[in-house]
Amino acid sequence: EFHTFLYTGFQEGLEKAEELFAKPASEEKPFENKYAAREVLQSLAKSSYLQPEHSNPLRTCANALLKYYLAINFNDTEELKEAETHYQASLELFNELPEELKLRHVNTIQDVHNDLGILWCNRADHRKGIAYFAKAEELYNMVKDCKGVKIVSNFSEFLNKQEDKKCFGFYIDGGLDNTKLESNYTQTLFYLAQVYGKLKKADLSASCASHIPVPDKTRFECNCFLV
Repeated sequence: EFHTFLYTGFQEGLEKAEELFAKPASEEKPFENKYAAREVLQSLAKSSYLQPEHSNPLRTCANALLKYYLAINFNDTEELKEAETHYQASLELFNELPEELKLRHVNTIQDVHNDLGILWCNRADHRKGIAYFAKAEELYNMVKDCKGVKIVSNFSEFLNKQEDKKCFGFYIDGGLDNTKLESNYTQTLFYLAQVYGKLKKADLSASCASHIPVPDKTRFECNCFLV
């Protein structure tokens, strides 16, 4: 029953939340759909199937994913303390996974480290922010030579590529997407370059920037994340 839930109720709940994430909101109620998505995620988290009575790597993974999506949600609604709490909880749960299962969710784990790095740098705690970016870089270096099967587990991306049946994947299955691995690493380098630049560490900033692919530099230069 638990495994059936992961591929039905759990999948449907995350799909619904992501649809609400992407749904345009009115100017009068800019977070209306975000709040609706949060209700879906919080309801899903209360499922008896996801309670920690029995140790199970897939249950841990499902809860890690839920914490991650809730973190994004709180971040989007500018509730940064709650976002931090959920990002950190997500990371702790991912770190409990067996290596093979953890590898299948490495793209998400990269996102968590990058997001936490941004959050702390925007609080002017650059030391802590750099530590998260450094962890993201270390993660990339550990798995960059892995030849994983490309599985797109983001439902909104699936909707944009319906003609390619291979693009669909279940959230719980994850999948190492090497293209996203490289894209996330480029983001990590860009964030580090900005932070070092703000700290007047020109050599370190230039070193990070020098590894950003030329086509990406202009795009990133127009999207400074530091406040």
